[in-house]
Amino acid sequence: MTKIVIEIANFQDAVLLAEFAKRLNGVVHLSDEAEESAELSAFTWLEELAQTNPFAEIEDAVEWQTQQRQDRVLAR
Repeated sequence: MTKIVIEIANFQDAVLLAEFAKRLNGVVHLSDEAEESAELSAFTWLEELAQTNPFAEIEDAVEWQTQQRQDRVLAR
């Protein structure tokens, strides 16, 4: 048996690699660090989203919301 140790920063990529290894009948051992990464992945994802600043182009939030919102016709 050959043993390979790989360190991957991105948790989703590590999961993909682990799934692939299992498909090849490999045995996957996640370290405690990897398990901690799983717990922090949602937080990490939110941090990455905040860094992209998806709302940077919006100068006036109230005006933007008014433009985006469309009143619905209510059923009677």
